[in-house]
Parts: sequence; structure tokens; C-alpha cells
Amino acid sequence: MAWTLAAVCLTTATAMAQTQTTTGTEHEQEDNTERKTWIKGMDLGITAGTTGVGIEVSAKLSNVVRLRAGFSAMPRLTGRANFGIGFYDKDGTRKQTNFKSLASRLQSFTGYMMDDEVTMMVKPKYYNFNLMVDVFPLKNKHWFVTAGLFLGNKTIGEAYNATEEMPALVGLNIYNHLYEMALSMDDDEPIPYYKSYYMPLELAETFVRNGRMGIGIGTMKSTGETYRMETDADFMVRARVEANKLKPYLGVGYETGLDKARNNQHRYHVGVDCGVLFWGGMPKMITHDGTDLIHDVENIHGDVGKWVDLVKTFKVFPVLNVRFTHTIF
Repeated sequence: MAWTLAAVCLTTATAMAQTQTTTGTEHEQEDNTERKTWIKGMDLGITAGTTGVGIEVSAKLSNVVRLRAGFSAMPRLTGRANFGIGFYDKDGTRKQTNFKSLASRLQSFTGYMMDDEVTMMVKPKYYNFNLMVDVFPLKNKHWFVTAGLFLGNKTIGEAYNATEEMPALVGLNIYNHLYEMALSMDDDEPIPYYKSYYMPLELAETFVRNGRMGIGIGTMKSTGETYRMETDADFMVRARVEANKLKPYLGVGYETGLDKARNNQHRYHVGVDCGVLFWGGMPKMITHDGTDLIHDVENIHGDVGKWVDLVKTFKVFPVLNVRFTHTIF
């Protein structure tokens, strides 16, 4: 869509430039001049920076005011975050258990070897259309101030477990199923966990003693108890970062020519934009079970805590972009 927009703008700009050079009667030339005086010039450019990589079209409305429209998207770079699987007390303290021995025992009758650590893949999912107005208050026309709007997607980032972690997460679900069975087990009437196979009493006691297994993230602000994340119906753990779709922008910038000026005009320019996008509040980081890690959970530890702290830092989003443009006319 963005490239279609650029192509349309480029075609329109070329047609306008050709129209201006078309010979005709003096009356027709005056009409054309009157019809096009609202656009003094047009540029086509590319951008790169904290809002991603994008394209942009700008129209010079006067010597002081310029209108810009564009599209940008963040490359889908992948980060990683590790978290632990285990057993936790109500206050969030991780229990000391012989996890490897228990995992080996589970593998003997489930076929899944569990790990006490799982890796999450973290990716940005961020794109925006933007409309901005630049005002050049100084005589040199290099410095400008900008106000505008960015319109993008609601989910600006996502995290999900790596594919190789599926056996561990399937094993977690199997363990919790057996744990529920162990809670209802009676010494006189043992419960079969598969067909005619009965759960050994010693194993059932181990399940009950350890408690339910999960991914200890932190403690709930409302209760002070451990927030223990478990998998969804697809044996996955996921989270998404959400922000407002519409984001106001304020900033300043500087622009200068790259080539030798002809008739006091440059054809190629480089510019820098520096400003902030206003989220309208701190973003949310919501897990697949609906828990907001930023607003509902505290004392988040490990790599997950670092990612949460990073998102909390950006109450507004900093913008620093470099822009290269070519003057069409």
C-alpha cells in the first residue's frame, strides 16, 4: 500500500511538472499558474530510524509551511527472553526441588523430556501512516518545528515460545493433569492415569508436595501472590504489547542540501527529525491468559523483567529519524 501511495504521488508530481512546461496561450498559462500556486514544490524520500524504515512524500505549500505524508514499519528483528519453569510458593519464592529427577520420571511414561527453562521469541510488530506539518521559522530555512499524527496498529510487539520448547510445555500440561489426579487419589482406591496403569503412591505424594507447576513471572499487585503462567490450549505461551492506534507527534528537525545548488535550489536533501510520539498512557503487555504484566504484576524477574522495564520506560516514544529526499519539482 505504501509503495502504491508513493507511485501515485510520483506520477501526479511528474504530470504537474510536465503541465507547467507545456506551451499554450498566455491566458491558459495564467490559468495553470493560478491553479497550481498552492504547491510550491514536491519531494519524494526515504526514512530510517526509531519508527522503522519508510517512504515519504512532501509538498511545499509556501516558503514557511510544508506538508508531509508517509508510511514506516519496524523490521521484524528477533530478540530472546528466558524464563524458568518450576514450583513456587504463594509469595513468589521458587521451591527447591529435584527437577531433573522429576522430569526424568515423567519422561519414562510420557515420552516428553522437560526443561526448567523456556525461551521466548520477542519481535516488534510496528507500522504507522503519518501526516505532519513542518513550519520553518528562520530565514535560512534549515530548522523547522513539526506537529502531526501517526496512525498505526494496536499490537506493536509480540512474544511467543520458540518451537523447540514445545516438549517442555507439553510436559508442563501433563504434569499439572497428573497433579490434579494426585489430589483426588485415595490410598484404598488408586486412580489409573492411563488405562490399567495406576499412579504410584510415592509419585502422587511428590506431586502434592511440590504443588502445581508453572512459569513464575512475578507477584500480583492485587493479592501479593505468585503470578504463575501456564500454557494455552495449543501448549503455547504468548504475550503482546499494545498501544493506542492514533498517536500525536511533536518534534523539531534540520534539513540541508546534498548537491550543488542551482538557481539557489538543491535537488537532493538530508534531514533529521527528533521528537516524541504520545502513546496516551503507558503501553500494555498482555499474556495469553489476559494478565497485563505492566499494570497487574510486579517484582518481575529475569529476562522477562528486563523487557517489561524497557516497555515501562517509554511513557512516550522517542523519535529520531534520518530522511533522504529528492526534489521532483
